[in-house]
Amino acid sequence: MANTFGKQTLVAKEAFFQFSQTGKISQNIDWRSDDFSPSENIGGAKTYRRPARVETSSRGVLTDGSVPVGAQTLTSFTEPLVTLTVGRAFEANLGISLDDATFALSKEQVVSRHLAPAARKLRNQIDTYIGNLALLYSGNVVGNPASPSTGTAARDAFASAQELLNSRGREDDGDSVAIVSEKLSTQLTVGQLSLFNPTKAVEKLYRQGMMGQFAGFDFYRSPLLPSDRVTATGTVTVNGANQSAGAVWTQTWSLITAGWASATVPAGTKIRLANSGTAINWVHPDTFVDTGIQATFTVVSTATVTGGAATLTLSEPLIGPGGSPNAYQNVTAIPANGATITIVSSATAPQASLVFDRKAIIGASPKIALPKNLDFQAQENINGINVAIIESHDPYTLSKIHIMKAYVGAVVYLPEFVASVY
Repeated sequence: MANTFGKQTLVAKEAFFQFSQTGKISQNIDWRSDDFSPSENIGGAKTYRRPARVETSSRGVLTDGSVPVGAQTLTSFTEPLVTLTVGRAFEANLGISLDDATFALSKEQVVSRHLAPAARKLRNQIDTYIGNLALLYSGNVVGNPASPSTGTAARDAFASAQELLNSRGREDDGDSVAIVSEKLSTQLTVGQLSLFNPTKAVEKLYRQGMMGQFAGFDFYRSPLLPSDRVTATGTVTVNGANQSAGAVWTQTWSLITAGWASATVPAGTKIRLANSGTAINWVHPDTFVDTGIQATFTVVSTATVTGGAATLTLSEPLIGPGGSPNAYQNVTAIPANGATITIVSSATAPQASLVFDRKAIIGASPKIALPKNLDFQAQENINGINVAIIESHDPYTLSKIHIMKAYVGAVVYLPEFVASVY
């Protein structure tokens, strides 16, 4: 006789607990799951407005403190849009029914042999998905992918990342995260004991992956960070003048290029631009002052090269100065025809560490509409992700199946507040 429903419920709760113990990336983003109904699962989408950029002005006043009479110009603004789509179904089929497992095995055996590995792998897949998305839709790069920083220089790279994000308008409110590769985390925690002292936080460091705080970031370590190893080669230039994203922020823009020696330009390739040796840099969004930090753009979908030419779809957008003040300007200049393109990515690049503001990446995981009369069902919202455990019968084999499942979508809402660190 099988064990009771109550024991299955206890095992399910343990699986949810195991799911909650991982996910260093996904637990630190802005989840908007409550905006989605259960029917808005795969393909469900919501549009969110990015913060608008408005034009401001200043005027002198008379000696008596009054403002001179004159025509007042009202500034207009456009709110750019970002679409968040639930596009992934993550599943773990355990290959054993929960009913059979709780009958044949103890609770501890069920958890250690089946549920804990499944829950961790499911959450790790979600983390990998979000990490790849962050790398693909942000142009900010600190350090050299071909020659990554080590030791003290690695620590200083994160201070430079703070400078970069602040220069691009981030409010330094301490609500930012650094996800560090396992290799780099070893160097930081062992070589920088004055920075991260494990004697004060052994559990956070070695069980939860929480390393400490530095340069305005909460540091976590993770083995799931993406690698942007790419093999695009060539002496590449811009083919055609006046190419940009226009006057208003868009998620991507197109650039016609020439001089590629490879057959494709893989997604993830990062490039920088220069006009006659003068680098195109990011500007501060309020003052439009040159930050001195060269702008980087990422190829978001693999481009085919024909006769050395390729049209790249890039993120972030490039918005240059216009004939009148442009509130969305983010770079010092628009690339000229023949502008030099430098390939930042490298075939030997290691895993990039990611730093981001917690508001920069938004995600959604709708509650799952579970059918009635399942043999067993349980669902819980964990850090914004709705995870379900169900047990039913395969309609073809009539054998019981047991699945953990989550629907997830994510989008880089504020790519200027995300950076890769090497």
